Amino acid sequence: MQLTRKGEQQEGRVGKPLEPFEILAQEEGGDRLPHVPVEFVVAEGTGTFTYKDEITDQGGNAIAEFVPTTAGRYRVECFIGEDKREMVPFKGVIAADRRKRKSRPPAPKKPVATPEAAVPQPVVPSAILAAGTQPAAAPTEVPPAPAVTAPAKAVTPRSVPAQVLRRPAKPSRARPAGASPPPPSGARGLLIAVIVIFALLAAFTVALVVQDLARPQPVVECSGDSWRLTGTTMIFPKCITTMR
Repeated sequence: MQLTRKGEQQEGRVGKPLEPFEILAQEEGGDRLPHVPVEFVVAEGTGTFTYKDEITDQGGNAIAEFVPTTAGRYRVECFIGEDKREMVPFKGVIAADRRKRKSRPPAPKKPVATPEAAVPQPVVPSAILAAGTQPAAAPTEVPPAPAVTAPAKAVTPRSVPAQVLRRPAKPSRARPAGASPPPPSGARGLLIAVIVIFALLAAFTVALVVQDLARPQPVVECSGDSWRLTGTTMIFPKCITTMR
């Protein structure tokens, strides 16, 4: 069996897929061998296979796609045949990823200690020093810092025109004695609505009365000398009813 390989001696980067590793299995006479078992194994370095064939296709080809995960040298071995006696190596070098590293923030500066103000020492008279007696150490008191107050802004009175100061008072309207106060706006509107309703009802009633009076009324006319009295009703032999 003759074996041909493609994709050896590649240089790549971490996390980037390499060109596919490919083998071609042939007989001595040049005929291609299909359905031959193959196995791709990582022998050196680290990485993952995104795809790999387990047998050769009809043309005797088998491929594997490899993605390295660490920098340095790598080696992938392909074992061929049922007994895995035939082996084809694929090897190369992987460079580190050139992604930008995040810059570290600068370290915070340490605060500089400010020197404390020297406390004045009490003055000891020379006579006491000559007598050989040491005065008791007087308690040192730090004078309080003077309070700083912001200067108050002087408020200057603005000149106001005399017309603004002296506004004429509005004359009040005198209400006649005994007059009731005007109703509020809501009660006034309700009163107006009631008056309008009564006016419409009165106009409708007058129109009905006038229409009833204008309607013609039946008038009965009777003639003849022979009439008779039945109870309180006068009965004539001939009567005519007309509308007037």
